[in-house]
Amino acid sequence: MIEGSGKLSGGPSPVDSSVAARPGGQDFQTGGHSWSERYFKLAIWVFALNVISAALFIGLINRPVYDDHHNISDVQSYAHKGLSVTTLVSHRNPPGPTSFLWMAAGVRLLGGEELRDARIATLLSWVFLLVGILVGARFSSFPQIWYGALLAALVFPHAVTATATALTEGPALLFATLGALTWIESASRPTATPSVLLLGILGGLSMGIAGVGFLRGVSDRHTQAEGDGGKQFHGGIRG
Repeated sequence: MIEGSGKLSGGPSPVDSSVAARPGGQDFQTGGHSWSERYFKLAIWVFALNVISAALFIGLINRPVYDDHHNISDVQSYAHKGLSVTTLVSHRNPPGPTSFLWMAAGVRLLGGEELRDARIATLLSWVFLLVGILVGARFSSFPQIWYGALLAALVFPHAVTATATALTEGPALLFATLGALTWIESASRPTATPSVLLLGILGGLSMGIAGVGFLRGVSDRHTQAEGDGGKQFHGGIRG
């Protein structure tokens, strides 16, 4: 898999070689390595602070806050009844089932207090995102892109809340970010080998899994907006 993706053991990848052969290619590689180290160190610090903050919140605050009381209903449904046509039809929240299934799996595996277990599952999605970024950057020709993507997700103001509560952003970002970076890595390879094509397919599949929630949310809001508009229109006629 490593050799198929263009990373040759004991030597530079084809992308590295092609970049280095261009005028100024060595400077580009040196600058990229410098930025990679900066992004990596900063991302690790921010990630550690977010995890500490989330762990303290999860351990000390055991009551619904923000959107917890909305989201926990679907988490409980999938945790107790599993994934079925019935649970999908009874889905209440605008985001699709992906993130709720992730949190429901945490509730079933941990077997403790449901709200706390759902929050722990959300926190673990960020941990898996970090692990995926570290592994992907290790075999990437452009690790600064991977570290930069992680840093951008972590410094977003909403990230602290999404790490500590039962929100859908954590699991969705896990699949979306790793999928997008994997697809980009596959598309950047100069030679299309079976391993490279497989990476591209896996990246697209991962983005699709993350996109289920987004598309469901957009569709529901659009349908609701049309319904509200229709009500206002007919109300205006009656008036």
